[in-house]
Amino acid sequence: MRKIILLLCILACTLLQAQIDQYGYQNGPLIDTKSSNEFAGLEGSIYLNGDEFTKGKIFADGKVYDNVDLRYNIYKDYIEIKMSESEIYKGSTKPNYAYEIHGKKLYLVDYQDKNEKKTGYMVCLFCTADDMLLNKYTKIYYPPEKANTGYQKDKPAKFSDNEDYFIKLKGSSYAIPLESNTKKILKQFDNKQLDKFVKEKKLNLKKEDDLITFFKYYVNINQ
Repeated sequence: MRKIILLLCILACTLLQAQIDQYGYQNGPLIDTKSSNEFAGLEGSIYLNGDEFTKGKIFADGKVYDNVDLRYNIYKDYIEIKMSESEIYKGSTKPNYAYEIHGKKLYLVDYQDKNEKKTGYMVCLFCTADDMLLNKYTKIYYPPEKANTGYQKDKPAKFSDNEDYFIKLKGSSYAIPLESNTKKILKQFDNKQLDKFVKEKKLNLKKEDDLITFFKYYVNINQ
């Protein structure tokens, strides 16, 4: 009986390691699950769409691994992959890896932020081999605040959500921030054909759907 149990344990470990090697987890170390709840009790979540893992996909080396337990830690900017309740790994940061979580495809992208070069995960809104329209999620941490008077209440620590749009165009090695309104965006692209298209379609490029429509048209006329 002991031999059977030992063999089953060895088999389980072998299968687990095979999955780890298969998905490339070896490049993303085991997360210390004891400290992973360091923000428990705060208002808001550090994850995309809540704290729970959800079934998603891993795109790796031309293969797709489906039905994988994933979540995106926005605050620390890495993917978490659950193998078991005590085995949670950081997703591989190889450049040819991508992840789909809650229907959103996340790529690791080099980008420029306030004249500083960074690398982080971004959601692909519309992407081709040459051009990418991206959304960068961030979580802003606000520490707790003590009430100044007896008429006020203490404010607990909390997270708030922030989103910024980026574009990575053909020939560029990194993404850059998209401007904040329609007029500035059109100036950023500097193309009279795009100006005409936005005017005819009455697009408001502060709206995500209109922005995607605009970018698809840009890609189409530049193919």
